[in-house]
Amino acid sequence: MVSCGLNIFGLTAALKTEITLEYQFPSKWLLVSFATQNTRAMSGIVKFRVIPTADSLENLHKFTLVGKSAVQYSILMLAVCSALFSLYALLECIRTKGLRMKWLWILVVLVGVVKVAVNWETGQLTFGILAIYLPNYVVTRVPYGPYTVGVCIPLGAILFLRRQRKLKIARESIPLQVQDAK
Repeated sequence: MVSCGLNIFGLTAALKTEITLEYQFPSKWLLVSFATQNTRAMSGIVKFRVIPTADSLENLHKFTLVGKSAVQYSILMLAVCSALFSLYALLECIRTKGLRMKWLWILVVLVGVVKVAVNWETGQLTFGILAIYLPNYVVTRVPYGPYTVGVCIPLGAILFLRRQRKLKIARESIPLQVQDAK
């Protein structure tokens, strides 16, 4: 079995192509990586590596819950909770009658800020502080690489539900004032 990966970097003046192949033999796997670089002045192989691996990259990087740290489980749980919270806020937003610019609120509900993510295989944390994320959770994987699971503060959902609560309180207090006047 052979798996392949291809990356192309560069501009028109200098182009670097990196190819990675994975070969399965009866008792082991080999990862072969080489790169070529083409410029106006030269063209040739600039990298060549052969790395034996215990199993295929797909099996080595598969998503599993076994043997993970408390931080990894916490971020996974927070990502699921953040997604469910935003889904609840989204459904409330869709069901709210008389909401001005509803289409904009639907987008805002899905916005998250300040990301904390974990490489699911290594446990390495990454942070994104000055950014806006849509949706407010992250699950990514490069082909044949490890998963990254992240969570963001669901700021859009919080803002919408807070606004909706204030409007509900204002609506409920209006009939009381009318009844008191009679």
